[in-house]
Amino acid sequence: MKYLVALDPNLYADNAAAVAAITATGAGIVNNYAFNLTFEIEATAEQFGSLAGVIMSQDSGVSVNVKLQIANTDHLRYCTGTTEDPRPWNPITTGAGEYIYLVDTGVKKSHAEFTEADIVDLWSNFTNDPTIGLYDDEAGHGTAVASLIVGLRQGAAKNATLYNLKLFNENNGNITIGEIINALNAVLYHHNGNLLSKTKIVCLPWVIPQNNFVDAKINEMNENNLVVVCAAGNDG
Repeated sequence: MKYLVALDPNLYADNAAAVAAITATGAGIVNNYAFNLTFEIEATAEQFGSLAGVIMSQDSGVSVNVKLQIANTDHLRYCTGTTEDPRPWNPITTGAGEYIYLVDTGVKKSHAEFTEADIVDLWSNFTNDPTIGLYDDEAGHGTAVASLIVGLRQGAAKNATLYNLKLFNENNGNITIGEIINALNAVLYHHNGNLLSKTKIVCLPWVIPQNNFVDAKINEMNENNLVVVCAAGNDG
């Protein structure tokens, strides 16, 4: 069975000590995360039970329902001019020099909204599925959200660099907690290796049932100079 575990930093001096303790139980390490003393391990119940200092754990394979729907697009009239009520969209700043991570359904970079956008493909949940495009958006949600961030006509930060992380391939469905943590880890790993002192934005425009492990890792991202923006109201 695969477990997500966070170990006690008061018990383990560093990552190497934690790795040694995990392997000493006979368990295998599937993922050694950028999060502090956080791992995905494969272990029997007995091996897992013998691991000391587990402060938080989660079955990696637990599936949760995710919702990414956009109910309507009424808000766009406040960003773009319309024949009924023209409103010029002139934000004070355009995001130049800023970095934003979008964890969504991918981005259709060939869309006309992105002809001047700086979009970098960073991570995909579908590297082992040749039937699904690695980074391209086959559902539409990620492209819609990306247009609000760096879109030519309505982007609130059109000169920012947008990092594309494709976690989902549909607007509604199921995802495992392990897959979510893998995506968040990809953000933190990249952040740690690229201008660590620079505050960056993480956009998570979707809703899942509350989960303590996910909450803890998002809090850790916030504590490490990442501003996490989550969806509110996707359930209506």
